[in-house]
Amino acid sequence: MPRSIECSAQAHFDNHVHFKCTACQHIFCLNQVVIPAVTLPAKFEAQARDYLLSGTYRECQPS
Repeated sequence: MPRSIECSAQAHFDNHVHFKCTACQHIFCLNQVVIPAVTLPAKFEAQARDYLLSGTYRECQPS
């Protein structure tokens, strides 16, 4: 299993990206990648933002 980058409970209040490896199913927190600001129409109010990318972690890719 690849070395994980774990989130703390406090980190989930920050805006960052998660990456799910489709090979090993592990979810990595990418704290250095900020979710861009999104402007919603006037009648919408966001309560939370989640950004999940999926693909293959380099160490899980076939050789």
